[in-house]
Amino acid sequence: MDVIKKKWLQWVILGCAFTLLCIALYNNIYFNWRYRLITFFAALALLMFVLLVTKRFALRTLGALMMVVVACFLFYTQYMLGTIMNPIHSEKVSYQLFTLREVAFIEGDFVYGEIGQAQTRDEYIIEAYQKNDIVNPSINYYQTVSSLVLALYDRDVNSIWVDSRFMNEVTALFPDFSTRTIVSGSFEKLIEREDTTVEVDVLKDPYVVYVSGIDVYGSTNTRSRSDLNLLLIINPNTNKVLSVSIPRDTYIELSCRNQAKDKLTHAGLYGVDCSIGSIEGLLNIQINYYLRVNFTSLQTVVDGLGGVEVNSKYAFTTDSGFTYGEGLNAVDGESAVAFARERTHIPYGDVSRGANHQALLEAIFRKLIDPSKISTLPTYLSNFLNVLDTDFGYDSFSRLISHQIDNDETWSFESITLSGKGDMQYTYSQGDTYKYYVYWADEDSVRNISQRISEVLLGQDSGE
Repeated sequence: MDVIKKKWLQWVILGCAFTLLCIALYNNIYFNWRYRLITFFAALALLMFVLLVTKRFALRTLGALMMVVVACFLFYTQYMLGTIMNPIHSEKVSYQLFTLREVAFIEGDFVYGEIGQAQTRDEYIIEAYQKNDIVNPSINYYQTVSSLVLALYDRDVNSIWVDSRFMNEVTALFPDFSTRTIVSGSFEKLIEREDTTVEVDVLKDPYVVYVSGIDVYGSTNTRSRSDLNLLLIINPNTNKVLSVSIPRDTYIELSCRNQAKDKLTHAGLYGVDCSIGSIEGLLNIQINYYLRVNFTSLQTVVDGLGGVEVNSKYAFTTDSGFTYGEGLNAVDGESAVAFARERTHIPYGDVSRGANHQALLEAIFRKLIDPSKISTLPTYLSNFLNVLDTDFGYDSFSRLISHQIDNDETWSFESITLSGKGDMQYTYSQGDTYKYYVYWADEDSVRNISQRISEVLLGQDSGE
């Protein structure tokens, strides 16, 4: 009787393990059906072997364990892809209330008195007052960040609200700001994003991806300046990728601010949808998806891939001590970030930095689609968790990977940069007190880029 029970127990264990593997194979779309069928028949052969050929309990247990391990691997892959490619539907904005250090305390509380805030950046300030228990505040409005800080320095107000998105500007104009002030209140809010996704069949239809590199470490859903602005025009029918670099200082009409003129980098301060709409207006195109990365995610992705080889047009050394030669350079995450940020030690400054962004993105793309790497993608998926912000759907990404594994196709790359000339102009986000450096887009360059994008989308591959 014990022998019969033990035999049935073995059958149950093997049956459960095989069923679990079948469920994992059916639900997994990372690997295509050919690989899933191979795995299924291999598991079926293993099941038949341990049931019909051997009666040893240890071998049957090992066979069940092998199937469970494979099933768990497939479930893990699916889960990680779903988590990584899960769109973030909100963006974070934060404010801090600054008070001069010499302002006196009364019973442990600040004397707020009159409070200053920026006229054009106060959409969410009312909630900030409520959160910090500031009742019936006396508010003075200021047109620019500089006039706001000067009002605090001159004691025209006791405290000022500063949007964290503009702290770089504050510290650039007032280097002593951090030593002269203290934070006496704070506020954070998640802002719902406008849905800009235009879904297509990524295996059949060409599409455009906006890649934004934000100037922050940490969370990728923080609203911030966009220092990297690239368009990837991808045609899966011709295996062509066109990369278009738009310099960060390009003087552009903001789609979210009634076409007010500002630098493209500042469009990111008002959300990724503002950057997308502004670029669409400039080039008369439709953007399907976006991908946002920051310094943390760039470093993590490159390190997760085991480093990449990036092509540099110039030889240069950064202030942080990283040296790059003309031609191919092997970089890890930290040196990749330094390569992407550099603009002072290379000719043509920000324009060449945009070319470096294109070269780095191409290097990452080539490493991702390398047959020896893409098949092992699940083993390092955890490195990409919480570092990418994209609306490129889970199903589309899984199908792309599956297709590349199955076909091992060769892709061609082309890079172009928007031409223009420098100037000094007022910008919407910085007010009309000072003029700032901007980059006027050359009209002929805009037309040529728009035409080239159209050619790649239509499969008219005339340029290299």
